[in-house]
Amino acid sequence: MKHKYKLVRTKDNLTKYGNTIAWVGWNEDSTFKERYDDITIGASLVLDFFYGDFNWMTTQVVSFDEQDDCITFMTKNSEYKLYYL
Repeated sequence: MKHKYKLVRTKDNLTKYGNTIAWVGWNEDSTFKERYDDITIGASLVLDFFYGDFNWMTTQVVSFDEQDDCITFMTKNSEYKLYYL
């Protein structure tokens, strides 16, 4: 199966593959607030979300840089690269 996305955590090269992504915002009490179509400061990336289960979820985005083939973004505790395959 060919995947659409590759997510790499830069500090240890942990790599996850998936076919769907969602950018999810949170309320102050850590409950779901809303879903975004694009990367958003304060949102988490959820890879392959399906009925309450998921492949991977990051902490909230604090900064990002979009390029043609990937998005490099910092979360509260890690740096990631999200590639479009």
